[in-house]
Order: sequence, then C-alpha cells, then structure tokens
Amino acid sequence: MLEMGAVYLPVTENWRKFYVNCERDASNQNQYAAHGVIRIAKELSENLLQSERFVQGSGSQTLVFCSQL
Repeated sequence: MLEMGAVYLPVTENWRKFYVNCERDASNQNQYAAHGVIRIAKELSENLLQSERFVQGSGSQTLVFCSQL
C-alpha cells in the first residue's frame, strides 16, 4: 500500500519571483489574445462593409446580418 507522508516545501524569495513571472506572462498572453480578437473583429467588420452583406436599420442601433448559405 502506498502512503503519503508530510512534505516540507520551503517558500523562499524564488517562489515570489516565480509567481511574479507567471503573472506577468499570463497578463502578456491575455493582452496578446485580446489584441488578436480585436484585430479579427475589425477585419470581419471591414469585410462585411466591403461585401455589403449586412443591412443597417434606419435610426436604430441594430445590424441585421444576411448569410449567403
């Protein structure tokens, strides 16, 4: 039978550095992903405007997208 024993894990300044580095990297990756989503959304809106595949209601804030299936 396998038994787990108590493990001592020292928490030193290196753990704080590790945590800060991971937080920074995660933040950078989130920003990169957000910029990618924004870029793709802009490209999509430009393509829709160029191909005139949408109809904008007069005086309303809604867009009706027409699919060409």
